[in-house]
Formats: sequence, structure tokens, C-alpha cells
Amino acid sequence: ITAPVTFDVSVTADSDTQISGLAQATVQRATYDLQIPSAPGVADVTDDVRLELSFVATAQ
Repeated sequence: ITAPVTFDVSVTADSDTQISGLAQATVQRATYDLQIPSAPGVADVTDDVRLELSFVATAQ
């Protein structure tokens, strides 16, 4: 299953040759047909899943 996701991205110029940043998005499990298992302690899991990607890019 595929679905488009839009990330909020913040980028910092660390130097003339390097940037770093953080990308964040929230997706719903149901969008990807992921079922929350019925097990003790798992029933309180929400449908929302928070994705965070931190990155560093250096010019070569």
C-alpha cells in the first residue's frame, strides 16, 4: 500500500558545505491497512503514527 505523505521540514545551514534538518509528518495506521492488535496494554495505541527523520547533507 502506498500513499502520499507531506512532511514539515526545517533546515539549518551549518556551514558553506553542510546543512542539517528535521522532517516530521503524522500518518494514520488505517491509511496503510495496519491493524492495532487486540492485546493487553496495546488497546490504548492511537491510529496516528508520528514520523521523524533527521538528516545531515554535506557537499562533495
